[in-house]
Amino acid sequence: MNYWGKVIAKDSSKYKENLSGVLVLIGEKTIVNHSFKYASVTARKYTSVVSSLAGEFLQPTETIYTTTIDLPFSKGAAVKMHEGSTMTIKDIEPVINVDTGQTKAIILYLSGGVPNEYA
Repeated sequence: MNYWGKVIAKDSSKYKENLSGVLVLIGEKTIVNHSFKYASVTARKYTSVVSSLAGEFLQPTETIYTTTIDLPFSKGAAVKMHEGSTMTIKDIEPVINVDTGQTKAIILYLSGGVPNEYA
């Protein structure tokens, strides 16, 4: 999907933020959890990755969308997903309102976590 197609899709009601996640951050003396709502843009996929250790392993990846832009999302931060697995933020893409030029949402590209949470 091209950039303009994504902006139009996000202006519609395509992405319902009905899943609950937690941004896990390390504070000065404790771990701080920030709850937020999100929608799944791309379902979880499992990619085979070659390791420096013997063999291969599966790395899950997922893309989510959230309008909670006031939290300190950053690359490398941990996100606890609605089903309990914890994934790492690999990239962040802002969604800009074309009329005002302000950020209205963000897309988070996640990876890591448990290879098969249902095993």
